[in-house]
Amino acid sequence: SLTDPVTVSGQVLIQRKSNRWSKLKSEEINGSLVRDLRQLAGKSVYVQSGSTAAAAIKSLNDNTGGRFTVIEIPYETDKIISMVARRMIDFAVCDENVAIVNAMYNPIIDVSTIVSQPVGLAWGIRKEGSELLAGSINDWLQMIKGSGLHAILYSNYFRNENLARIVKSDFYTLNTGKMSAWDSHIKAYSDSLNWDWRLLASLIYQESGFRHDARSFAGAYGLMQVLPSTGRHFGIDVTSSPVNNIKGGVMYLRYLQKFFEDKIPDGNERLKFILAAYNAGEGNVLDAMRLAEKHGRNPMLWDDNVAYFLLKKSDPEYYNDPVVQFGYCRGAEPVAYVSEVLARYSGYRNLIP
Repeated sequence: SLTDPVTVSGQVLIQRKSNRWSKLKSEEINGSLVRDLRQLAGKSVYVQSGSTAAAAIKSLNDNTGGRFTVIEIPYETDKIISMVARRMIDFAVCDENVAIVNAMYNPIIDVSTIVSQPVGLAWGIRKEGSELLAGSINDWLQMIKGSGLHAILYSNYFRNENLARIVKSDFYTLNTGKMSAWDSHIKAYSDSLNWDWRLLASLIYQESGFRHDARSFAGAYGLMQVLPSTGRHFGIDVTSSPVNNIKGGVMYLRYLQKFFEDKIPDGNERLKFILAAYNAGEGNVLDAMRLAEKHGRNPMLWDDNVAYFLLKKSDPEYYNDPVVQFGYCRGAEPVAYVSEVLARYSGYRNLIP
């Protein structure tokens, strides 16, 4: 079954403007473009195989006597639009919302000719046994639309004037395979951790957004948000250069690896404890482990065990417990930190070989 509509979108014709389009008046540009679909007679129109756009343009063509040829190809819509921009094909059809985004960084593309009127776009969920899920999603959609959040999110993704600059950036991962100016250093230092470099990159993004001059209210500095005192402990001035900041952060991670090596035998579980300790300190993680053991849960498992009691360390009943040695902790932060770093790492693995 379907949720309430998330947004609406119709289908539009993708076509290429004249090479001189930037020097032409709008009426001159329009005069060279297809504005009446009958002008497509004898032409070929490309569309993504099995898409809603394919169904729409084939239905239109059938209803108008098969004036043009519809060719379905097994490519993502972005690639098909790029093929129009690069003169590999002349016409394509796709959803309007996707077309608008692509037109921002392919200004030679025109997406103004309507093929079909807008219809609702919704999420599909399992038909049976999903009534509570459907109700929750619909309530959430109603809330964000009523609060204006939906409009803000839509504008950020589909009306963002900065998108062209982002896509043309040297660090637009989909185009370049790069994430930051520091990739080579991240790769080099990740080896000493025996980590996938994309995992270390995810942590660094979480800490600083790859900003080498980032500073926190607590005095943490640089790409890996290392306290200068922590750097001095390892004999490194973490404020002297971005490379030294990475080196200092990695040395602290190596210390945490060794610290938890005997305490958490499973490597995947151990990683979660290391990430939490990097964010909140190993003392707070140890407190949560002791609380977990005291309350009959597994002190060597993160989810629903140690993470649960790290969250509880903001509650006086728990941070005043005799087994707790490091007092209050805003536990929601390290618990979210672990989840976000690992989720981003999963995304990086899908995007970057």
